[in-house]
This record gives sequence, structure tokens and C-alpha cells, in this order.
Amino acid sequence: MSRDQAGLSVLAGYEPASELFSHGVALLGTGHMGIANAASASAIGAVITREFMENMRGRGAGIGDTTLSKKCQPIRKGIELNAPDPEDPLDILPKRGGVAGAVFASAHNKMPGLSTH
Repeated sequence: MSRDQAGLSVLAGYEPASELFSHGVALLGTGHMGIANAASASAIGAVITREFMENMRGRGAGIGDTTLSKKCQPIRKGIELNAPDPEDPLDILPKRGGVAGAVFASAHNKMPGLSTH
């Protein structure tokens, strides 16, 4: 995804969420399908905080250190290959995307957001 496409994807979530707020919606809820969303979220968190992946990625169903390391390896590799700039959120999004636009609209409109994770 290019930087321009990343900006458009943020607007694709931002604009409809803002319209809902203008029509009286009082709570924004986002959900996830369980298809690599936790991996994307942990990658974004690791890049922004410069934290070790193992501290960002959950163990799930009580897995051990070896399995956790295996879960983190492809995420670390993706960060290494894509080299997102931790100081530039719009550089991070196309490299490890998310439902950012709708969440930004919630914050901008000072409305509560809820993630059904």
C-alpha cells in the first residue's frame, strides 16, 4: 500500500464514522475477525514504543517461550523488511494496517470507542 492509499484507507474509516456521530450515534464499536489483527496491533505497538515483540505479543492459550518466539518471528521479520518510521504514523499504517480511521474519528469527535476484541 502506498502512502496515498494509506491516507485514503484512513479516510474510508474516518468519514463514515464521523457521519454516524453527526446523526447522533453515541458509541463507536469496532470488531475483529481474528485474522492477524493481533499480529498487526502488536507490530504497530512494537514500532511506536520501540519495545521487544515478546512484550507486545500475547501468549494466547498459555504457550511457552519457544512457541511465543515462533509467533513473534514473522512479525519481527515484517518490521525489519518494511522498516516503518516510528515517528510517522502514516508510514506505519500501510506496513502494518488497522482500523485507524474510525478510531481517529471517535477521538476527534470526543466520542467513546469500544473494541470488541
